Amino acid sequence: MQNFKSHSFYFIKFLAFVLLLSSSTSVSASCGNIITSPDPDYDYPITNCTNPFNSDPVVSFTASVNFGDFNLINNGEYLVVSATNTIAGNFSYTNPNDFGSESLTFYKKTGLDYVLVSDYINPGDFTWQAEVGEYVAIITYEPAPILNKVDTNWWQKVWYWFIPTTFAFYDDYVEVEQINFTIKQTDIVPGGASSVLFLPGIMGSHLYENSVVCDPDGLIKEQERWVSMEDCDHLRLTTNFIGHSDNDIYTKAGEVGLVDEVYTFNIYKTFLSELKTWKSVDVINNYAIVPYDWRSELNSILMSSYDEETGKVKSGGVSSVEDGYLYKTITKLATNSKTGKVTIVAHSNGGLVIKQLLVYLKNKNDPLLNKIDNLILVAVPQLGTPNSLIGILHGQEIGPAGVVMKQSVSRQLTNTMPFSHHLLPSQTYFNLVQTPVIKFEAGSSTDAWRNTFGPEISDTQSLYNFMSKDSGREKPALDDLSSPEVVDVFLLNNYAKIIDLIQSNWQSPASMKVYQVAGTGLETPSGITYFTDKECTKRSVLKAFLCSEYGPKLGYRANMVSDGDGVVVTPSALAVGNGERLWLDLLKHNNDGLLDLNTNRQHKDIFEVQDTISFISNTIQSTTNQSYFYLSTTSPEFPNLSRLIFQLHSPLDMSLVTADGRIISSSTNTIKGSTYRRYGELQYVSVPSTETNSILHLNGLATGSFTLETEEKIGGTINNHKMYSAIPSSTSTKVIMELNNSVLVDRVLQIDYEGDGRIDVVYNTEGVVVEDITYDILLKTITNLNLKPLNKQPLLIIAKLAEGFYKKSLMQNKFKYLEKLNLNLLLKQVSVYEKYKLISIADKQELERIINSLLNK
Repeated sequence: MQNFKSHSFYFIKFLAFVLLLSSSTSVSASCGNIITSPDPDYDYPITNCTNPFNSDPVVSFTASVNFGDFNLINNGEYLVVSATNTIAGNFSYTNPNDFGSESLTFYKKTGLDYVLVSDYINPGDFTWQAEVGEYVAIITYEPAPILNKVDTNWWQKVWYWFIPTTFAFYDDYVEVEQINFTIKQTDIVPGGASSVLFLPGIMGSHLYENSVVCDPDGLIKEQERWVSMEDCDHLRLTTNFIGHSDNDIYTKAGEVGLVDEVYTFNIYKTFLSELKTWKSVDVINNYAIVPYDWRSELNSILMSSYDEETGKVKSGGVSSVEDGYLYKTITKLATNSKTGKVTIVAHSNGGLVIKQLLVYLKNKNDPLLNKIDNLILVAVPQLGTPNSLIGILHGQEIGPAGVVMKQSVSRQLTNTMPFSHHLLPSQTYFNLVQTPVIKFEAGSSTDAWRNTFGPEISDTQSLYNFMSKDSGREKPALDDLSSPEVVDVFLLNNYAKIIDLIQSNWQSPASMKVYQVAGTGLETPSGITYFTDKECTKRSVLKAFLCSEYGPKLGYRANMVSDGDGVVVTPSALAVGNGERLWLDLLKHNNDGLLDLNTNRQHKDIFEVQDTISFISNTIQSTTNQSYFYLSTTSPEFPNLSRLIFQLHSPLDMSLVTADGRIISSSTNTIKGSTYRRYGELQYVSVPSTETNSILHLNGLATGSFTLETEEKIGGTINNHKMYSAIPSSTSTKVIMELNNSVLVDRVLQIDYEGDGRIDVVYNTEGVVVEDITYDILLKTITNLNLKPLNKQPLLIIAKLAEGFYKKSLMQNKFKYLEKLNLNLLLKQVSVYEKYKLISIADKQELERIINSLLNK
């Protein structure tokens, strides 16, 4: 603040005197007032509308005012970044009289009035808190008194010399310069980059609860519910049918709340490190990480509370968006930004959160909207994703082999979590993609659904009808992952539909640049097909690896496209019509990289791709003409993409191993370009067609029967689709399919039912048993007979004698006769056993089939 100068005080007295004299002829001002104080007694009417401050046409002094590099000139404009700026300036003058002095004041024009908005400023540097508007700078030069203007004697001259005295004729000696100027807000970005705010995606924020539940010591303390590998922690994250949390769950503000890595798998770790570097080298003034409770409704996230003392962020903790953690963080970040604005970077669901806020700001005409200059949406499911649909219906495992969260728990949680509902494909998705998300093939297990919903579902209302409990479908048991889940209708009808309308129609304002980055080249779920499969309902009495009776059962397969990042299909990630679109070729990136657990990038860790980080860096710094290895403004083409696909419906574990030992399985992926997925009881493995020198392995996990589908897919065309159905298995069963450098034509399954290293049965491509009868099978069949050991012994002795002569006959043909003699003896003994009811007719027939096959070899 500047002190009043004595000579300036006299000038104001003089100006007031002149104005008061002028006002004596006019009771009220016709040109407004000059307001120098809140006290209306100091409002001085303006009498000269064209020259309200009586500025001199010619002044005998020279003065200059500048704001930084901007020289203030009459009728000039000074541009500021925000509506209120602290302006640094300098005031200087050249004085023709050593005893004169100058001062500077600013008045803001408000209607017809001029309001004093600064103290009197001495020459030199100054700061001024200015607002957008029209202004007048008043520069006054006050020379030393000219004494010969009045009759004075020598002692009066000395008196006036030391004590200036105002006379009625003083306007001849006070010179005034008036500079009119305007302060405007500009969209031009000053030097430097905007500060950065980052919003992570689903499961990208740690979640906590203060509770005794799940604590091994029985203590009430803070426990991390996500990230965790424990079912107990996961089940504390449940929500009710309207999407509200059953327990008091919260996250934490800033970097501590961000899941930057999960059990050595980097998610945002590299990007976070880059943000720190940008700040340390002064590319940006600051950055902010905004974790949130990703389970919640989008509006509840916007109204998350922040407790500065504890650092807790709780969804829906405040009553207005303006009081919310996100709104306040953006506001604070913009205040100290180099540009006065903020670049928002959002991943996946974080993009939906920020779009929800932007819609709110636009509807409220909130000036915060103009504080966001760049919006970078990375892998955002703007129109939804079929991946969420499949997860709700059948569950998805999280982590290798479901070590982080198993499918039954994930399905239970997503049934009522709002995020899984607002990620469902929207009607705009169907209008744009025009791909059914659910198909029903004809068959006894699916005909009822087909009759109700048609052969396919291609709109939101039909989708909601099928998913909801109003569909008439029975709710499956928690562990019945093969039957699609039934969902409560509240979130579908009262939440998902509303979010669809809000998100799908959003367009960015002209003041904001929007960039959409979509990963592509990876197999991404586009829907699910239900069909009537068959299962083994009864096994052979003698051979458990053979089925004697079959029955229908519901089957389903995942439909995949290569136009996505593994979770979000590309059209959904590029849905903002007036936003710049960029494609990130993840297929090429992953094929070019050294493959390990942290370089096979996809949706969840797309921020670990260097091109993603480089693009963000270049965007905030307005760096143009940059080249990228995998990022482009045009879609890459994959015209010759050919794959071998295996879908297993079973209680077995599936993996594929190449001749050089590379593997794709539920826990390991060292085959470039390969995919492993598990949805409920379905396992999906896909590898490039070049990996034909490989072996497919199926290892039993439970007793039941399995169906394996194989196909070759070239582009979008499916060739050589084969199905191996209702094949019995046990916990010990081992199955292999040798590809042997050929496509999937005439491939066979070799089945070792008991896991003893001996092939029990072989299935051909038509699913027909092609059994290679051996003495091992004969001996195993006799061993499995429901006979007392004493009665089994004669049969085993004769069979082993025949086997011994068979082996000798391979060297000397004369032993062939003795082999057949013993086999015929065994046939007679079997007939005797059946005659005396020691074995059943079915047992006799099975033994006769095996013995006769050996006789005919």
